[in-house]
Amino acid sequence: MESGHQADTNRTERSLQLLPKTEAWEREEVDPAAMEMRIACPIAATLRTITGLSRNRIPLRGSDSLLLGVVYCWPSSPPEDDHFLIRTLGQLSSSYHFTHLLLVGDFNAPKAPWTERQRVGSSGPFTAALTEVVQQSAWTQHVIAPTRYRADKQPSLLDLVITNERHFVDQVAINAPMGHSDHSVLTFDFICYWARNLEPQTWIRNFCRADISGMRIFLDQVKLEPAAVEDLYRTIVQKVHEADAMFVPK
Repeated sequence: MESGHQADTNRTERSLQLLPKTEAWEREEVDPAAMEMRIACPIAATLRTITGLSRNRIPLRGSDSLLLGVVYCWPSSPPEDDHFLIRTLGQLSSSYHFTHLLLVGDFNAPKAPWTERQRVGSSGPFTAALTEVVQQSAWTQHVIAPTRYRADKQPSLLDLVITNERHFVDQVAINAPMGHSDHSVLTFDFICYWARNLEPQTWIRNFCRADISGMRIFLDQVKLEPAAVEDLYRTIVQKVHEADAMFVPK
């Protein structure tokens, strides 16, 4: 017999074996702090009685952060697993501090009213609860076309992309499946900002805008007294640096 906490932990660990293959890379735009994360999510065809959510918090620029979650729901998962997932989704906003939310994966709720208005209660308790969580949290579900195609069966929308702001994802492209999977590959740009160490800046003086006349007058006023060669050299270098600072802008 597993305790509730241990059971939840084990459920999450086991669900890691079912996660979609995820690829992400950064692309710099005009704003060097802007990142577009492109994620390809082919859903693994693994028959396991597990419903799980794996999540990771990613620091962004300033105090912002991205909560990235990957979900897999097995079609015949027991009610307690469905309740665990719905409860976890409902507690995300209160349990985690984040400004950006991205949830992807196979939610296995084909009758959810993402693209048309219908009675939520007629589509099953899990679908009704999932739709209610998304609506009450003011999240946006971005996929509007079927993502799973199987012979002799009606295409269904199972794989979702959910964010907490509509403008985070512009458009989701539905591509051909990978390998023998019957789930489409979803690609999209997720726009956010990431934290990075500032690179040291090197200042270079702009001699094209230098005040040559003023520099010449300044150096003409330098009086060199008889001294050792080393001392004269240090004096000349010091005066040239002073002239640079005074008459050559950065």
